[in-house]
Order: sequence, then C-alpha cells, then structure tokens
Amino acid sequence: MRPIKPVNERLVNLPFPEQQSANSIETPLEVSFKIPDYVYIGDDITAFKIAVWDKGEWCTDYISFGKDEAKKESRQIHFTTTKFAPMAMLQSRCMDYPYQNWWLRCISEDTALLDLWTKRMKLIFEISPLHLKLIECDVPELKHLVDNPYEPGYLLMELQKCGINLMPRDEDAKLAGCQLKDFSAEERAIIDVSISVRAFHYRMAKWNQGVSGEEGIGADKVLLRLRENLEYDREFLEDYEPDWRYVAWWPDKCAFQSGVKDTDAKCNAKLPEGQLTHALLSQAIESQCSTQAY
Repeated sequence: MRPIKPVNERLVNLPFPEQQSANSIETPLEVSFKIPDYVYIGDDITAFKIAVWDKGEWCTDYISFGKDEAKKESRQIHFTTTKFAPMAMLQSRCMDYPYQNWWLRCISEDTALLDLWTKRMKLIFEISPLHLKLIECDVPELKHLVDNPYEPGYLLMELQKCGINLMPRDEDAKLAGCQLKDFSAEERAIIDVSISVRAFHYRMAKWNQGVSGEEGIGADKVLLRLRENLEYDREFLEDYEPDWRYVAWWPDKCAFQSGVKDTDAKCNAKLPEGQLTHALLSQAIESQCSTQAY
C-alpha cells in the first residue's frame, strides 16, 4: 500500500522568490484584481495601499504602481510585486475620522436617529431598543446593509468590512489630529445623553475639540449643544444659534456653560455666574429648562 503522508508533508509552502535570492527578482510580477462591490472606495482610489505579508507584518516595499493603474470606474487595481506572498489591500484607519458633525435626537418614544457626517459621507442610523439600522443611504457599496435591523456591534463590524471604520481606538486620536478626552468625563456624558435623549436634541459643539487652530475647552471636559425637543422633531423649522444651550461634563460633574457659541471666533466657555455644578445632568436641567419629559 502507498503510504499517505500528513498534510504538512504533502503541502509545502514554496516562497517566491526563493529565500536564497535575497527577496528580489529581476522581473517583477504583474498583478491585477477587482475590488469587491461591497468595498467603498470613495473618490480617491489611490488612498488604498497594497501590502505583502513579510516577517510578521504587512509591508508595501515590494509593491509598485504605474500611472493610472487604479481606476474607480472599473474598480480594477494593477500593480507589480517583487515578492509573492499573502497580500492585502490597506487604508488608513482614519479615512472617516474625525467626524465632521453629528446629530442625535428621538423621533418617537422609542426610536432615535443619529446623523453622522464622516470625512467622506453622511450616514443616518435608526436606533431602537432591539436593533440598529442604517437608513436613507444611497451609497451602492452599502445597499446590502440598508434598512436591515442588526445588533449594533454587528452592523459596525459589517461597515468596517466595507472600508468604513466607525470604531476608532484611543491611539487613532493622534493620527486624526484629535485631543483625547478624559475617559470618566466621556462616560458621564454618554450616560446623561442616553437617559435624556427623549427630551433633548443633541449636536456636536465645534469647541469641544477647537477649530482653525484655536484651543477648545481642554481634555478634561466634554462640550455638547442641546435643545428641548418635546415634539420629537427630526429637524427644527427654525434653527438658530440662540436656540441652543451648551453643557459641559467633567470627570465628576456637569454644568451648563455661558460665553460660548459655535458662531464665535474664540472659545470663552465658563460657568454662568451664580450657577453650581451638579453630579447629574438632570439636576442641572431642573433650574435651567422647562421640560417635564426628562
């Protein structure tokens, strides 16, 4: 009988070029492939990088592109390589980060909408007690995800597979040019916003990070804009800067702010005279807003 060898003896990995050739070959290999239909490429297909797995990491040193070898219309990428090994198409983790703007508000008793403006597109999410949905999206690469209910984490992972990363890490802040906020202040803001979103429409405040080289409110505070939304309006017919209030969270307290507007040329956020800070947003609201829906 013919002996049957184990798989590790029958299948042998033969590197190209051979190891003794010092990872170089005289004639580079030409490679061409089509980007899958579900991968969002945006207007700049050259933002993608091709890498080869080498010595435990992805390396782009073996890849060369010629002119017009990446075409958005055909979704084709052409390149040459001097090393044949597992390859991957890479892009920056901050292609869609930092966010340009966001709105969060309820449109019914148990349904909220999150409008998110990334660096490349606008995404609208419908949030309910049992699922998260991507809605009103005309991006062809995302059509298989639109209007389908998912667990929040699953939908974000599916978007990541499509090349849209909405799950930044702390270490991405430096790459994106953002100031990393105090973790405790962020958590306090998230809890207060999630509890009160039935009564308030929340929006990004530009001075939370600062703009045009101006300093924001600092790493120890989180600043947001809010406005009462007792009728579950998706958008306000009259939407002016004086209609909005500003609230800040520290690691151990929160309070409304005065002397700050998105239309100002400089940030002068401060605690209004005679006002106290509070442990919870609900305590700060009691003396500042008329709503009974909180």
